[in-house]
Amino acid sequence: MKMSEIKIKTVNNTKFIPSVILFLLFITNIYAQTSAGANAQFETLKIVDMPSAGILKKYHYDLYFQFINNGGIVTQFVASPFQDFNIGASWGCSNFIGQGPISGQKYPGVYLKYRIFDERISNPAVVIGFQSQGTGNYDKRADRYQTLSPGLFLALSKYFKWALGDITFHGGINYSFENIPEKRQPNGFIGIEQSIGNRGAIDLEYNLNIDDKDNNFISKSGLINLNFRYYLDFGLSVELQLRDLLSHLKSQEQLTRFFCIDFIGKF
Repeated sequence: MKMSEIKIKTVNNTKFIPSVILFLLFITNIYAQTSAGANAQFETLKIVDMPSAGILKKYHYDLYFQFINNGGIVTQFVASPFQDFNIGASWGCSNFIGQGPISGQKYPGVYLKYRIFDERISNPAVVIGFQSQGTGNYDKRADRYQTLSPGLFLALSKYFKWALGDITFHGGINYSFENIPEKRQPNGFIGIEQSIGNRGAIDLEYNLNIDDKDNNFISKSGLINLNFRYYLDFGLSVELQLRDLLSHLKSQEQLTRFFCIDFIGKF
């Protein structure tokens, strides 16, 4: 199973960010261990927003920054103190970059993940976990993020090799606790990851989003997100995400882009 670790994301700048990416691509070499592509040595912890069955190796950590629209930022730290078990915390806010008051979430997000089964030829990798961190802008009045957190989840991932490289299929079910109790219900998600050369990958995710009935945030259930990943070097990778391709989120009148960076280290 070829997945990756540690991720950081930044708001797009049409001139600065492409220049940075080209420079970083230039200085890297083609033989280093990678977290994306056919030579990936690390597993992907998530598809785009929703969890995969990937998990950090023992004694590794994942440092993730997500710079989102309206100058927002979400930070996450995940560590693997034991075999097959990850634990972490996250926190985010709006208007971190730019003007206006910074509006942050009340409590840090919690991240727990345990692998039940490793991947074999006959079966996928399977994990159970809990993640209380949502995605997108944080609404302080509603005390929630634009996209609900996964909450409790069960995720599966299965890797295959074919003519176009490495491909991994993901899927799972989850139950978010962010809605009021009478509106909560199980949800499902699927995804696919395709390697691009030795260092790149593309991830496509479909979140059924049937657990979110808040008309203030979404016009129709179903969220599609697309993610392009490229491994640079020294545990660092970058991502460009194209969000909500179906335009179901009410606060977005056009395609939204997040720029991301992942870093994996060892302690």
